[in-house]
Amino acid sequence: MLIPLFLQFLFDLMVCSNQNESESVMDFILQCPAPIYAAAKLSKHYRNESTREKERARDLLAVGDVCENIASELLSLACADNAEKLLTAMDDRDVPFLDYLIECEQKSCVSHPSVQVYLGDVWRGDFKWDDWKYFLLFTLSMICPLLWAFLCLPWNDRYHKIPIIKFICHLISHFYLIALFSFTVVVPWEELTGTSLLPRWYEWLLLVWLSGLLLSQLTDPHDRAGLGWIPVIVLFLSTIGIVLHLAAFGFQGDHRIDIIYARNQFFAISMMLCFAQLLDFLSFHHLFGPWGVIIRDLMYDLVRFLVILLIFMAGFTAHLAAVFRPMKPSGSGDGPQENKGDFFTCFELLFFSLFGLTEVENLDRVPNRKATYTLAKATFGIYNLITIVVLINLLIAMMSDTYQRIQMQSDLEWKFGRAKLIRNMKRSTTTPSPLNLVTKFLSYLKLMYKLKFKCCRPGIIDIIRTDEQLPDNTAMNPLYQTSNSWLPNGSLPAHRDSTQRSIRIEEVMDWKAIVKKFQALRANTNDVCSVTHSSRDKMISPRASNLNLRGRDESTMLPGRPSTAMGSTMSLHRVVTATVKKIDVVSTIKDMSDV
Repeated sequence: MLIPLFLQFLFDLMVCSNQNESESVMDFILQCPAPIYAAAKLSKHYRNESTREKERARDLLAVGDVCENIASELLSLACADNAEKLLTAMDDRDVPFLDYLIECEQKSCVSHPSVQVYLGDVWRGDFKWDDWKYFLLFTLSMICPLLWAFLCLPWNDRYHKIPIIKFICHLISHFYLIALFSFTVVVPWEELTGTSLLPRWYEWLLLVWLSGLLLSQLTDPHDRAGLGWIPVIVLFLSTIGIVLHLAAFGFQGDHRIDIIYARNQFFAISMMLCFAQLLDFLSFHHLFGPWGVIIRDLMYDLVRFLVILLIFMAGFTAHLAAVFRPMKPSGSGDGPQENKGDFFTCFELLFFSLFGLTEVENLDRVPNRKATYTLAKATFGIYNLITIVVLINLLIAMMSDTYQRIQMQSDLEWKFGRAKLIRNMKRSTTTPSPLNLVTKFLSYLKLMYKLKFKCCRPGIIDIIRTDEQLPDNTAMNPLYQTSNSWLPNGSLPAHRDSTQRSIRIEEVMDWKAIVKKFQALRANTNDVCSVTHSSRDKMISPRASNLNLRGRDESTMLPGRPSTAMGSTMSLHRVVTATVKKIDVVSTIKDMSDV
């Protein structure tokens, strides 16, 4: 009973905000102990609700944008002195605030200059090199696998903890995987004779690489948005290829060669997807990052277009197949004796006609039947009129709109994608494939030795994950357990106060002072707007201007308007605090009910 009432309260808050220029939701946010955290939570909640309630989607998205703008303005005031102090503060789930901003997709907050400067420090760590030095390191590691392995392995130094070094190592591992796919299916060293099915050296290496990739997907947190599903698809297709290779042992001759050929096709699709995944690695670059976002969204438009296109193609293919359907053969042999226009042949003709590869003469598939040929040409003409003139131009318009929309905010999209990449590299606890097979085995063996090989004890999974994320010298440090995800160097530097890492977000700032600054800035902006409006009203009609100003004064003196000061009653403060804490709980329950 409490959940519907709570959702109704948030819905009423949205309705009131739309009626009074978002003042209701602003007053609610400013009453919270951590206003910026409440604004991010409300923005996420309203945007999630917009996907469920299509009738109110526009209003819900508008309120969500208002909450995000409030969070961005509060972030500008809070990060004026020390951005790291706020971004590493913990919320009520013991998650760093920067992680929560990325989780809620608060793009305007994440793309804030102060946040980006801090992310740049986290990305480079202690290395203050120029770009050409990183490129030289990448080239040398690519040429020399021993140097790459040295950078990947978790030595006592902090180099392998720096996100940019992790990124270089994972990118080189991905290039090695593409090279092994190429050796297997593109330029094989031996022909497919079917005489021996024992894997070659490069096939053994490919199997080891795929095993390390599987272990990484199982043990390391990954972002599944956008191109995040490509490694899972690559593993699935590669598994089918490996199964086909094993199944080929039960066949001989040409059947064995055909099965190995089918295996190579699955590996070829996996290799193509690995090339496409390079767009995900390029998201850190300011030139290629926006293009990756544009291509991803254009693919969404293409998928929606293909659904509509398939509906029309299926209908016209069935119609064309009915036109070419053979009549009952006569004894003299005058009638057609075979079907030269079956469903799949007609689908092929219509599909390649989209690219101009089908001529009208290809429709003359039934000899001595001019009526059939005429009807087929009429059907083909109507199909081209609908698909090429209407649907193709609709696709071009959709893609143009998507390109212009993303190009206008390409900087924001790139900065948000860069933040997600840095977070993923920082959260990654495994070495690149296939070296993670060795490091994981040694770490689990070391952990089992610490636990005296009691593998069935409760909470073993949590213990394993915690031990993977913490270095040996801080494994028992309670301050390090909840605060190491966004330190620039992956460890606690000596010149910084480590006790500040576990501060709650409600206590990390003097939010009362920040709210007062926020209200003062809002008041100055409103005064400027009111002066502009009054000047315009005086130019139109002095009497109407006086009436409007008197109406505004009377509206501000109404006793029912809620106060925006932090000195409100404690009962209202407790209600607001409890409401903000319940937002995540209600959202989780609704997601479970939808499933």
